[in-house]
Amino acid sequence: VAKEHSTEGDSHSVETSNKLAQIEEKIKNIIRLAEEF
Repeated sequence: VAKEHSTEGDSHSVETSNKLAQIEEKIKNIIRLAEEF
């Protein structure tokens, strides 16, 4: 992972990481529901 454009890309990387975290939570919830059935 290149961190050369830190000043320009910090906010964008934070947004993407937050979106990835939300997606991971959704996937975990789906897996839990799938395991219940």
